[in-house]
Amino acid sequence: MNADKEPGRFEAALRAPFRLLDWLFVVVFLFAVAHICWSSRRIEWLLLCLLPPLGALAAVRSPNSRPSTKLTAALFLALISLGDVLALFNPSLGQPLPGISTHENVVLQWYIMVYLVYGFAVFPPILFIRPLVDRWRRRPTYFHSFTCYLGLLLWLFMGPGVVFLVLYVLVGRHVR
Repeated sequence: MNADKEPGRFEAALRAPFRLLDWLFVVVFLFAVAHICWSSRRIEWLLLCLLPPLGALAAVRSPNSRPSTKLTAALFLALISLGDVLALFNPSLGQPLPGISTHENVVLQWYIMVYLVYGFAVFPPILFIRPLVDRWRRRPTYFHSFTCYLGLLLWLFMGPGVVFLVLYVLVGRHVR
């Protein structure tokens, strides 16, 4: 009986640093967002910046989430939190938004780029391939096969364009 409890403790010890990192990413990001929204008095930015991370945090914490969903959500949280670290190096990302500092511009533009890449390049294959795999394994699915094929076709046209646009903003604009 004691042998059954040991893997649970060991697993909890292994997961503890990752839980701490998740919370650290969320706290850093929330401070950056709160500062931007407070200084610019823009409530719509608050919704734009808080709803997707809260959804990702819920996916990471949910016991019903698949491991691939947890990994994707944790990577999203890590990437958006890196915007505040990236802003310390003061890179030039796109056109500056009026009324906020350079640091806040970098944080907000980094978040928008990560959000676009996830929304148009990373999330659609996960959303539309998973039901096809589930159907192949004879499990219940949340989309019909036709919807999945249509979504993947649309993703094939839009995903590479968004990735190219983000890479152009990050790299291509500076190379001339």
